[in-house]
Amino acid sequence: PNSGHDDAAWGVQMIHPLLLFFGTGGTTPAERIGRAVAVELLGDDNIGVASQALHVNPLVHYDSGFCTTALSGEYRVASPDLLSVQSYNRLCGLMEGESDVTFTFNGLRTTRRYRVVPGLSDVVHLHLRAYTPPESPDFPQIWFSRYPLMRTSRSCYEGFYTFPRGFALRAVFSWDMRKFERCADGSPRPYRLLCAREDATIDCTIECWGGLDT
Repeated sequence: PNSGHDDAAWGVQMIHPLLLFFGTGGTTPAERIGRAVAVELLGDDNIGVASQALHVNPLVHYDSGFCTTALSGEYRVASPDLLSVQSYNRLCGLMEGESDVTFTFNGLRTTRRYRVVPGLSDVVHLHLRAYTPPESPDFPQIWFSRYPLMRTSRSCYEGFYTFPRGFALRAVFSWDMRKFERCADGSPRPYRLLCAREDATIDCTIECWGGLDT
């Protein structure tokens, strides 16, 4: 949840495969990860009528600290005329309205309300603008993860992208391979979270660049 395909995200999540393969308390995976104690439904809660299915993330928490997405479980829709459940944790909108959805896994139960709205497009258009510090060199382009932004003025870089609805990316800006933006004091900048939920223009300010002296 709210993670990214990068070193920092993998480092945070490393505890889970370590518990799965090497956790204490037994010889089988079930014994190593412990007992499931809670489940929650994560992700967006808006579904479009006759739009692409909404992927739900039923996250299961164990008493060992292990977490995993449940690939099996039972869904119950309070108003089945409004939405339906498909395989692989997908919800499909049938008619406008709101309905509670209950998910059960190994005796654990959680409920979340979902809203079915008029058709949502399958893609989202994002305009990303990044403003660089005055001392920045004249880079012809910079990147947010692997997505380029072209220079449009002395201190502004812009990119226009089309992403699948629900796409999320956690990253920082860079001007070259592994040469990233930093906080004003030179410390590593926390990752930015970009979420493609609706068409938008997003403005970002880069405080400082790393790697300029190398």
